[in-house]
Amino acid sequence: MLTVDGKSYTQTLELKMDPRVKTSPEDLRRQFDLDRKIAEALHKDYEALKQVRSLRAQIRWLLRDQHSTSMASSTGLDAAAKIAAELDAKAALIEGEEGGATYLSTPAGRSLSRLNGGLNALLSALDTADAAPTTQQSATFEELEKALEEQLSAWSQLKSKDIPAFNDQLKKAGQPPLDLQKPVPSAADAAATTSQDRDKDEE
Repeated sequence: MLTVDGKSYTQTLELKMDPRVKTSPEDLRRQFDLDRKIAEALHKDYEALKQVRSLRAQIRWLLRDQHSTSMASSTGLDAAAKIAAELDAKAALIEGEEGGATYLSTPAGRSLSRLNGGLNALLSALDTADAAPTTQQSATFEELEKALEEQLSAWSQLKSKDIPAFNDQLKKAGQPPLDLQKPVPSAADAAATTSQDRDKDEE
């Protein structure tokens, strides 16, 4: 609807298939369905990655604080730091590293970061043409989805068991619990905070 000088005009809009596309509606539906499934998998992967990275960032701050003068004498925090290092190692395996060209073929290639890259690569390949997914694309998604569910299960276990136990240890040490909804600080924020802490130490 278009409104000009207080008057409204309506015109029926009819969407038609590009005449150059010969793909059947059924095949286009299959492409759309796989597109949607990949998008859902990417969302799950991304949300888990945000939480894992938030956890690891908070652990890094905790371990840094454990070495500060004001906290070095805390036995409770010292014990928590040891558990934190173990928890970080488990989270690191789930997160993985970005930038690798391979995924699925190795344990590292089944991490959340690598699976994110694999899902994005599959989505790009699927969207290069208006056509039904190939057998290989469908099979690749099934493998990616299975690997993602494995990582999400491992992450769920950390959230339900390891992290609550660790938060109990932090409570005993008089420290605030980990909050997985806390955003990961940017590199600039981290550098600024480190600089402020250094200035305090010098005072």
